[in-house]
Amino acid sequence: MNSLDHPPLEAASTVRPDGARYIDEPSEYSGRIFDEIRATPDSADLPYISERTGISEGVLQRVKTHMFRTEHVVVAEKGVAREGLFTPRDDIADLWQAARSRELDETEAVKFQRLIAHEYVESHLMEAGLPYLFDHPRSWTVDMVNGVADGHYRAWPKTWRDAGAHELTISERRGGFAQWEGLGLQAPKVELTPDLSNIDEVMEAAFQVLRSNGIELK
Repeated sequence: MNSLDHPPLEAASTVRPDGARYIDEPSEYSGRIFDEIRATPDSADLPYISERTGISEGVLQRVKTHMFRTEHVVVAEKGVAREGLFTPRDDIADLWQAARSRELDETEAVKFQRLIAHEYVESHLMEAGLPYLFDHPRSWTVDMVNGVADGHYRAWPKTWRDAGAHELTISERRGGFAQWEGLGLQAPKVELTPDLSNIDEVMEAAFQVLRSNGIELK
């Protein structure tokens, strides 16, 4: 069953203090930090983060909205999609906390830049009509535990045809579109600047490649 062909189920987390729910139950720590970030007015953290990182407030605001405040339909398991806020991650909680409280070290700065680039382009791909992930039967592999089938896990797609916005956006781990070659795509030639000042140019080049391969984007 393709879960995206049906209305999504409710998010699975407990109700947060502001009434929101996450796709899955987070750790106590990341859930608390994400709740705090969501409740913090943009004027209270984004100017400081922008000044420290060089990334524009406009880019940061879009990412904050996408990552912390917007409900999304997410494929949670084979045949099951849920609608809610992205499930908090401890590493993202740590990184955003650091960015709004102090100067990032070199390693943190690279991680933050890649995270923001990843989420920014992902948000535009989803806005253009791509789902976060696809739920094709071929997207799943049987999870074997001691030789016994124990559910399924979602394998990395072998082709761009099976890739959702989360997989086609800028790589959070490696930067750029490092994963595109393995999906059968030629990455854009425009190199992203450290302050992300040309991210819209990079994104438009990526959209052109995707459209040229037959992906319909609004």
